[in-house]
Amino acid sequence: MSRVFEKAYSDLFREAPKLLSYILAVLILLAMVAKKAPVYLLAFAALYAFYFWTGHKVWSKVGVFQATSFSLGITALFDLLTQRPPLHYVLVAAVLASSVSMALRCDSKLYLIPIPAVSLYYFLQNDYALAGASLAYAMATPLVKTYLSSRVKGSDALCMLNSFLYSSVSVEGMFDHIFKPLGVKDTGKMHLYLMENNVDKYLVVVSEFHPGPFRGIGGGTLVERLVTRGLHEGLNVLFMHGVGGHERDPVSNEDVDKIVEGVFTAASSAEVRPVSEGYKPKKIEINDVKLTSFSLGIGPPLAIISRVRSASDDIPLEVAKRVETNGHVLVDAQNKFEGELRWTEEDVASLQEALLRASLDSCSHFAIGFGRHDTTYVDPLRLELGAGGIGAIISECDGIRSLLIIVDGNNIVSRLYEKIVEKYKGTFDVVEVVTTDTHASTRAGIGGGYKAVGSNIKHDDILKLIDRAVSSALRNMGKWRGTYRSVEVSVNVFGENFKRIRSLVESYRKLSIIMVIYLFVLPLAISLAL
Repeated sequence: MSRVFEKAYSDLFREAPKLLSYILAVLILLAMVAKKAPVYLLAFAALYAFYFWTGHKVWSKVGVFQATSFSLGITALFDLLTQRPPLHYVLVAAVLASSVSMALRCDSKLYLIPIPAVSLYYFLQNDYALAGASLAYAMATPLVKTYLSSRVKGSDALCMLNSFLYSSVSVEGMFDHIFKPLGVKDTGKMHLYLMENNVDKYLVVVSEFHPGPFRGIGGGTLVERLVTRGLHEGLNVLFMHGVGGHERDPVSNEDVDKIVEGVFTAASSAEVRPVSEGYKPKKIEINDVKLTSFSLGIGPPLAIISRVRSASDDIPLEVAKRVETNGHVLVDAQNKFEGELRWTEEDVASLQEALLRASLDSCSHFAIGFGRHDTTYVDPLRLELGAGGIGAIISECDGIRSLLIIVDGNNIVSRLYEKIVEKYKGTFDVVEVVTTDTHASTRAGIGGGYKAVGSNIKHDDILKLIDRAVSSALRNMGKWRGTYRSVEVSVNVFGENFKRIRSLVESYRKLSIIMVIYLFVLPLAISLAL
């Protein structure tokens, strides 16, 4: 296996279009003044009305303005550059508008309206060559749509793909109506460790639902919503991903709401008691599998699973079902971005052996501390670090001190992981680092859409934040009260249908040149030639 999906997604989004849309809006005004052509205003109003009809359910008026400016602005730009008559290149704007309509209203046959309308405009301007070319373009567009859909295996595949891409880069619109039909009902566990002392309250969540696939889509909002709800209720939420991959992605906002509500309903009714039942930490390495057993002093200890040579990524459900956990809750460490993605028969056998070796040896004396620090200062746009910030859990069992760092991000580069372990291994007997696997930061951004923690942010800045979280946990060391509960929630997830979305994104990468030619190059070339 390889990270083809992540790489394809990252390749698709390298520039944010929003700033460009405002620059192009200024160009429209310049073209109108320079050419003394109020027809630009009429064209803007017509396009705005079409975009509003297309996207008012998911876009704000600002979003409609941006889309209109982007489309018509390209027309104005080439009108100015080539000194052609006003709206000579309006076919480009019409094709872009048609594409947006196709993406947002897959069930409508009216996505073609802008292109015949432009053909009529050219005809009224006595530009019969462009009128005929536009009409031919309108007739060819359904054929292109059919061809591309057949290439990605599905009659509605192009609509679904375009909607998926618009959703991924838009801050305004969820496209739940596109993905809800793909949902399959599934039940997953949320493991909850509620901890409190006289000052702080922490809720450690280990989720069997996967926090993906992308920002603003389904489970991509899961961690942020849990953290935000926790802050409203006076709880610091520390999230970790359990077992399963993208097949366990919640499909929609409604499904994420169900999970969040289930978690906090269970937490609100839990009764705490003194935490004193910790187990000795263990670090076990067998072949390509590394296991860290980490107790929170109440409930089953965590079995944090990472890899030695391979990439540390999702623990597949079929792997989890084949092993006996020996009284542990499995946690996907997501702490090694580099390497091959694989789970071989030898890996499964190694995992089982490691779990069996992780015996539950009780502590005579146990203490624990929790800390958390916000990361907004070093990553205000959340391109690598999510809303959960950085958490630290420190335990002491009969003099053995252990440190668990939890970073809200999507995996971590090995160089940073090694620096963290090296920094603290002299102070603590056991040190482990996990990331939440959140996909809230997997989106359009400067330089790409998929970034593991430590890809761009200075490592020293991240280490400083970790140090503050660790210091907070050390100050909190002592006796805590707590309780463990697990709650089962039934929601719609992508299931096996996620493979279909994966195929769409990968296919789009291969066919992107055709899409660029269709959306921009060909209408521009027609306008230049005629």
